[in-house]
Amino acid sequence: MKNTFGIYLRDLRKEKKITLVELAEKLELSQPYLSQIENGKMNVPKPELLSKMASVLDVDYYLLMKKAGYITEEEARQSQKEMELVNVERILQNNIEEQEKRHLENINYFCKDFIEMYENGNPNAIVAAEKIANYLKEFNDLKKTQKIVSDALLEEFTPFSLMNED
Repeated sequence: MKNTFGIYLRDLRKEKKITLVELAEKLELSQPYLSQIENGKMNVPKPELLSKMASVLDVDYYLLMKKAGYITEEEARQSQKEMELVNVERILQNNIEEQEKRHLENINYFCKDFIEMYENGNPNAIVAAEKIANYLKEFNDLKKTQKIVSDALLEEFTPFSLMNED
């Protein structure tokens, strides 16, 4: 059996300028065990250890899974695509939440303004009411945008676990 994973791991470690001892310490493994993996005398690590290796070596987890033979090239690409979509959704969600918060703060401010103006018989109360209506419309538009984005990402997203059910 070829030791492609062990060779890949050794090359990656050297590329990152990390000694075997340093990597073993960071992974909380014994140096002889890690050496045996690199030399093909041990089976490829389990996915849990690959995840830790990916983090320590700053390399894509799905690439290590592919190199270890757990998934195919296509599955690795699909998994990377899914992670990118999750990240995009997280960024959009944070942005929309910030905008919603600002809109709600403005609505609150103009409601207080409106009440005070109305109670004092100020004719500008109508201006505050119009601003409230505009912010409510924009807030509603944000909610619609959020739903459209979520639906679009959901359509694009095919969970990895469902890919292999055929």
